Amino acid sequence: MSPNSTTAMLSPELILESIARVTLQIQQSRDLDDLLQWAIADARTLLQTDRVLLYRFLPDQDAVIACESVGAEWTPLLGQQIYDPCFAATWVERYQKGQTTTIANIHDGTVDPCYVQLLERLQVQANLVVPILSRGRLWGLLIAHHCRSPREWTAAVVQLLQHYALQLGVAVQLAALPQRQPLDRQLELPTMDFDQAAIAAARHDSEAKYHHLVEHLNAGFVVHAPDTRVLQCNATACTLLGLTRAQLLGKAALDPAWQFQREDGSVMPLEEYPVQRVLATQAPLQNYVVGIKRGKQSQCWVLVAAFPEFESQGTLLQVVVTFIDISRLKQAERALQWQAGQRRLLAAITQQIRQTLDLDDILQTTVTTVRQFLQTDRVLVYRFDPDWSGNVIAEAVAAGWPSILGVPITDTYFVETQGNAYAQGRMVAIEDIYQAAFTPCHVEWLEQMHVRAKLVVPILQGDHLWGLLVAQHCQAPRPWSTLERELLQQLALQLAIALQQAELYQQVQTLNHDLEVQVQSRTDQLQQALDFESLLKSITDRVRDSLDEQYILPTAVEALAHGLAVAACDAGLYNAAQTTSTIAYECTRSLTALQGLTFALATAPHPEIYPFLLRGQTCQFCDVSPSPLRPEQQLLTTLAVPLVDDQRVLGDLWLFKPAEAVFTEREMRLVQQVANQCAIALRQSRLYQAAQSQLQELERLNQLKDDFLSTVSHELRTPMANIKMATQMLEISLHRLGLLEDDSQSIRRYFNILRDEGQRELALINDLLDLTRLDAEVEPLPLTTIDLQFYLRHLTEAFSERTQQQQQQLVIQVPDHLPPLTTALPELERLLTELLHNACKYTPAGETITLSAQSTAKGLALRVSNTGIEISPTEREHIFDKFYRIPHHDPWKHGGTGLGLALVKKLTARLGGQIAVDSGGGQTTFRLELRVPPLAAAAAATAP
Repeated sequence: MSPNSTTAMLSPELILESIARVTLQIQQSRDLDDLLQWAIADARTLLQTDRVLLYRFLPDQDAVIACESVGAEWTPLLGQQIYDPCFAATWVERYQKGQTTTIANIHDGTVDPCYVQLLERLQVQANLVVPILSRGRLWGLLIAHHCRSPREWTAAVVQLLQHYALQLGVAVQLAALPQRQPLDRQLELPTMDFDQAAIAAARHDSEAKYHHLVEHLNAGFVVHAPDTRVLQCNATACTLLGLTRAQLLGKAALDPAWQFQREDGSVMPLEEYPVQRVLATQAPLQNYVVGIKRGKQSQCWVLVAAFPEFESQGTLLQVVVTFIDISRLKQAERALQWQAGQRRLLAAITQQIRQTLDLDDILQTTVTTVRQFLQTDRVLVYRFDPDWSGNVIAEAVAAGWPSILGVPITDTYFVETQGNAYAQGRMVAIEDIYQAAFTPCHVEWLEQMHVRAKLVVPILQGDHLWGLLVAQHCQAPRPWSTLERELLQQLALQLAIALQQAELYQQVQTLNHDLEVQVQSRTDQLQQALDFESLLKSITDRVRDSLDEQYILPTAVEALAHGLAVAACDAGLYNAAQTTSTIAYECTRSLTALQGLTFALATAPHPEIYPFLLRGQTCQFCDVSPSPLRPEQQLLTTLAVPLVDDQRVLGDLWLFKPAEAVFTEREMRLVQQVANQCAIALRQSRLYQAAQSQLQELERLNQLKDDFLSTVSHELRTPMANIKMATQMLEISLHRLGLLEDDSQSIRRYFNILRDEGQRELALINDLLDLTRLDAEVEPLPLTTIDLQFYLRHLTEAFSERTQQQQQQLVIQVPDHLPPLTTALPELERLLTELLHNACKYTPAGETITLSAQSTAKGLALRVSNTGIEISPTEREHIFDKFYRIPHHDPWKHGGTGLGLALVKKLTARLGGQIAVDSGGGQTTFRLELRVPPLAAAAAATAP
């Protein structure tokens, strides 16, 4: 349980109940040790702390832990002698004076270091020490330890432990007495054969000790005879009852000097007196709270315990009554009750302020609640006017007294003497107007309003005195307590807050209205912006996706005319020299149609505008005379926006409104954005048309080139065939003559050049013819199903000898289980032959050429790769172009036509496949992907 919850538990009722419980336990206990152990256990439970112990001083000035109640998680200290070197020098004197010690946190820097070390050794974080006094001397200490954390010891906690210590001190004194007997018997000694002087001395000593103890008890002690006469009393009882010993001894409890009161303040009947109740019931009386009116002094409150004592025969011998002063507890109880009521009152008014912003309602609730709480005759709120006059704007008045609500009041005495004090926040409390230093006229004025006592608190709004909160007592004088004054001050503060809130509420209402107007205006603007944005997006999407100039301008003009609700919208296009403008398209509601009209810029209706438009500037203007183009029309407000791209001004957009209207900045920005989009779209359209024309021209030229190459190839093939045949016949003739046997003969060298170049030219012609044939795609594909494992090995036999001569390695990697391939065999053979030829041509000596095949998810992949050479990314973009050869990459100087890879690409497309090249890491790979029927691919994938 937290310290705060413990404090909440210690109400005055609980403290009184605890004191009564301890008192009863003292009366019933016969063993002091048992009583002490019970008391500290009860105190620890009530205080919800970790350890409570009794530190008892021994005759030799040592001390020991005599009793202890400790939580299970903390180390017990019972029986230990605690040596505190600081005790004698620091604590003894104050404890002998009955003072307490409270330490909320031993590490807060206020505790002596040596004492901190002692408390740390005892696992103590917070410490509360109350002395136990017996016969005016220090008997021991009642100590509460909080071990788990620091703890604030509240006044209620300290007061409770002080009462426990007080009761334990009484118990110690009573334990020192001999067995209690009736008073007259305690002074008698049995008749025995002893020396009479010794007997008298012993009797005198016993009587003296008894009387000394009773006299110095901290509680009142009164012994009544069966007829209620007082047989004995101590000084404490005299003090509490407000009577002298002579006024008490021998007097009956029914004597008029006894003035007991009930807790409600009424006079207690004789039959309710403690002695009378014990005599009537013959039973002990416990926890009886009695008020004592001590003459003209203030009332005190005591906790009474009364119990009868009987002789052995059962005859009532006497009634013993004890009194414990609980006046401070009663005062604390009443203060707490007042504070609780005050908190409820403030909470109710605060809640009212929170729930409503109606100032009249708040003020009326305040005065009504305060009058009921203070039990006074009138409570009002007075508001000042600028001239210090004013009137009562809220009032609560008891029945029988006149109301002054709404009565104008002008108090010159107030202006002259008290106005400045109220303005400074001072309150005025008058218990009786006839005892105050008022002028006679002011007293007379108060009498007219039936005021006898008043409490006035200013209500300040910032530094301004707004009004007064006034409590008035009309029927009699009245003292105003400190709590009542504090209450009114707090209420005045709450009213000031309510005033500020009401004023702020009015300001908020005004601001809300202004804000609503601004929000509506802003909403309209945002809606217009959204509409314009939507319009712009619609126009942009339509003109951006179009490359038709005949669609762009009509779309933009119609959208602007309808979106801006203008009288007309024209779109003009300039000629190349920017000297004339043609209204290419227009959308008009009320103006004369001018679509198709062409006019010179220099003689236009507003020639002064066009220099600005040609510089890319927007113009808005109003006609001062009718336009020559539309002389029958009214004067117009015109917005002219140029159509500008990144090169030049292409034309303009003209929008027209009535003369009394203007184009807003947002509208101008919209038209400018539309004009920019139109200019871009027009430029794109014109560029597209130019590109289309160029493309058509290039296609025509390319076709002419292809036709020329095809024609030349066909024309050259027959002569080249004849040249080849003639070369072969010449080779036969030269062999017969032996002219080719000698390498030193120049005729052999010339013949080799003739043969090789003729062969190369014939290959070039054949390649060109093949490309022409593939482009035409007029021949059907002769499909054949082959087994790649055997076919590829057969295909590469022709390259084995070549790779050996060039010191290259040829590797075939074909899995055992590949699906059959149905394809055009001549095209596939030509394709693979070109790739292998290309690999042999560009692979350096000592490197490897690899032909591999494998199944893929889509079909079949063939790869031809060679090491020792890489193709840069720039060259990879062109290797499939016609007549392109990689420079400086032919180590064997084979040469070529530059058409081999172009044929490969055409053949791949002819077979319905795809080809790609990868190069990097010292290796180049051509990857050919061919599609295979799904059933064949699935069978290959599941083959063992």
